[in-house]
Amino acid sequence: MKTTLLLLIFSFASFGAVTKTYSIPDMVCGHCEKAITKELLKIRGLNKQKFKFDISKKEVVITFDDNKLLTTQELATIQYEAGYGLVQK
Repeated sequence: MKTTLLLLIFSFASFGAVTKTYSIPDMVCGHCEKAITKELLKIRGLNKQKFKFDISKKEVVITFDDNKLLTTQELATIQYEAGYGLVQK
């Protein structure tokens, strides 16, 4: 019974979440990651646990709880403020 209840709660908690990968062609180091992180933290309440960088692949994977992906305007703001463009894969 407890297991079923926990699975049901987990299913509702993850309902609507979507994960997307964004390419960051100009990312080469941890400084790049920090600059982009700073801007992502400002956008729609995204928190650090919701995105993961891979510098070697030049990408970031972001999980959106509300199923609303970054808009074109938000991507442009990140590029302007952080100096790095994100391109959805």
